[in-house]
Amino acid sequence: MIRRIGLWSIAGLLVLLAVAGCGLGGPRLQGKLLDATTGEPLTAGSVAVGELVSTLGKDGAYAVSLELGQYSAVAQAPGYVTATQEFGLTEQEKERVLDFTLEPRMLTGSVLAADTGEPVPGVELVLGDVATTSDASGAFGLTARVTADLVARGQGIAELTMSAAEVEALFSPDGKLLQPLEVRVQPHVLTGVLKETDGTPISGMSVSVGDKSTVTDAQGAYKLRFVPMGEPITIAQEGYRPAAQANYEGQAEYSLTLDPYVAVVQVSEEGTGQAMQGAAILIGQEAAAETDADGMASVRVMPDTELTISALGYLTGTVTFAGDADSLSVALTPTLIQGTLTEKDSGVPVENALVQVFRGEDSQPELLRTDAEGHYLISDATQVTRLFIKAPGYLRQDVPVSGLGTMDIVLEPFVSYGIYIPFGLLAAPDAVYGLLDMVANSNTLNTVVIDVKGDWAQIAWPSNIPLAQEIGAYVPGPMDMDELLAAAK
Repeated sequence: MIRRIGLWSIAGLLVLLAVAGCGLGGPRLQGKLLDATTGEPLTAGSVAVGELVSTLGKDGAYAVSLELGQYSAVAQAPGYVTATQEFGLTEQEKERVLDFTLEPRMLTGSVLAADTGEPVPGVELVLGDVATTSDASGAFGLTARVTADLVARGQGIAELTMSAAEVEALFSPDGKLLQPLEVRVQPHVLTGVLKETDGTPISGMSVSVGDKSTVTDAQGAYKLRFVPMGEPITIAQEGYRPAAQANYEGQAEYSLTLDPYVAVVQVSEEGTGQAMQGAAILIGQEAAAETDADGMASVRVMPDTELTISALGYLTGTVTFAGDADSLSVALTPTLIQGTLTEKDSGVPVENALVQVFRGEDSQPELLRTDAEGHYLISDATQVTRLFIKAPGYLRQDVPVSGLGTMDIVLEPFVSYGIYIPFGLLAAPDAVYGLLDMVANSNTLNTVVIDVKGDWAQIAWPSNIPLAQEIGAYVPGPMDMDELLAAAK
């Protein structure tokens, strides 16, 4: 039986004796202390009723001998939130069983960047043998049953340790967290500048370390935060000669000077060797440079790229840049006509247009077709006098040739504005020819639709089909179809 003693007594005298000492038949309180999350008994802790305190047995059991009356029991255990229960002992109920399920202390908070205050996800937090990871918003929560240092670590940050004493100061004596913890970690930061050999800043260049990446700004500068240790610093060097690279080992800066690939092209005229000024250097279909008075041009281009050299009145030449520093010489052959057919207003290339090439007094033309880009080429054009262009949906064009070189031609779409002549009107030739005259004199009309078959299967021309002859489909009339078609044409 526990007796009431003064505060000056030795603490051990306040401890409840073994359960055997409580079996005297007097009023008492007994029960167990359990972990609320695991259900396991707690062996370190106590239950206090007023000044009477009971420690715990190996199974978490406690017992306190009391007198009849109303009481408040307080259960405590290191690393747990204190719990309180009210109870009473009466003549009818002299023994009460109260089990306490104590909640472990919870350490909650957020991981923030020390320099900007932004949330930092993916940081591992370790307290004793308990660990967790901050979520996408930087938040975390972990049990704090033990007294231990709190360690925050992860890729891209400097490891941070909070002492056990600092962690304990976060909790009130009853085990409640006074306020959420802000863990401020220092990110690994890497900065640098990328420039060309002449000092020109390289903007828009990709820089990455592990899963962190960025691009350089207009001054060629970049900044990476939360950089993982030991990963290669990767610079996207497309268009530049390879440069040595390094791993990130905690250095604050990594700058690089890159040497761009430059193809130097010299263009001359075949036969005379004269330097050609104004020749265009193209990469694909895009003009990249133009030769100067010495026939020279410099083009920034990747190795193994084919360059096209074009000049008015000359055959197109090509050359492949191998990536070395030597200049490329190209001699262009004159005497050609080339160009592109495009639609008026829209500028869309006209594909598969028929180009009729007439030479001298020849009445039979050579026939060419434009490609998918609307381009045509006449390699030997010294005797060409005119081009006649046909394309479905466009007005035909007769183009005189006055000189060699590039001849870009714009085609005007053909839009039909016409009239309809019914079958029955063919019996009135004067009316029909009057309509044709109206179309011919109109600034808008350009089409005539003539119905040459009647509603009763009658036709306006003598067909050679036997069935048409058998049924007498042809109805002779005053109009001759050949003459009508000739007039309409």
